[in-house]
Amino acid sequence: MITTALAFVTGNWARLAIYGLVIIMALGTAAGVGYHKGVQRLWDYQVEQARAAVAIVVKQGKVTERVVTEYIEIQGKTRTITNTIEKEVIKYVEAGLDRCPLSRAAVGLHDAAAANTLPDPARSTDGTASGVEVAALTQTCTENYAEYHRTAARLTFLQAWAREQQKVNE
Repeated sequence: MITTALAFVTGNWARLAIYGLVIIMALGTAAGVGYHKGVQRLWDYQVEQARAAVAIVVKQGKVTERVVTEYIEIQGKTRTITNTIEKEVIKYVEAGLDRCPLSRAAVGLHDAAAANTLPDPARSTDGTASGVEVAALTQTCTENYAEYHRTAARLTFLQAWAREQQKVNE
């Protein structure tokens, strides 16, 4: 630095240009090395994050695969049970063992329960026949219960899947 100042004062411009060029090259090299190290650290960080993300996605996939497999097994069992019960109900209906018609009041209570509404308290108790036979009601109830069990299984396994996914992400 002192030499540079001296060269400037004494008029040695060539020496000044060389020193200036060396200083500029050193600063440029330092900046380039710093930039490269910064970019390399960024890349390393991104690779580390990608590896962590891949590990999480793999764990999530395993959870999904296991829960779906269990769900399919339960759905198969539910379907088998439902089909067996429906066959029995059909035999029962076809045999005409219970062709007794239900009262309008009984049908109204059933419909209110199915719709999840309160029956009209002001209605009179009507004991007249509705035209709906006990066997038909049994068949309808069997179908409704089967749908309930399918839906309950879906919800149960969806909740299990969500809980396990949350554990993976913690």
